[in-house]
Amino acid sequence: MANILRRSGYLSIAALMFGMVLFAFAWAPAFGDSAEASRLLQEARMSAAQLRRDAVQMESYSKSRLSWQSHAHQIDLIKEHINRTGKIVSDLHNARDGAEAWQQDAIDRITLCCKEWLPTRSRLSTT
Repeated sequence: MANILRRSGYLSIAALMFGMVLFAFAWAPAFGDSAEASRLLQEARMSAAQLRRDAVQMESYSKSRLSWQSHAHQIDLIKEHINRTGKIVSDLHNARDGAEAWQQDAIDRITLCCKEWLPTRSRLSTT
């Protein structure tokens, strides 16, 4: 039980850091090719908010007596959210060269932050 709470805490912290990075960089105006990077940064910001909500919900599940089916359903939803976030990060990586310097910095920070949860994503994708 303590491991579940600790992992939920780490997921919450990672989601919070991811969200803070995106908040700091997602509001600058975009010009030219950087408009695509701005759109993707906004998508990543929304995805980070969803992952934060997922972490809170899973933490509440660890304290409840819900059925295994409820847990399984929530885990399936979280897998979809994580996979969508991975796709957004991949798209950001592809858009990096046409992005402004501040966007490239944000993309680099997001990529670094996502390396923490990448092993979790792989584990969830195979279950």
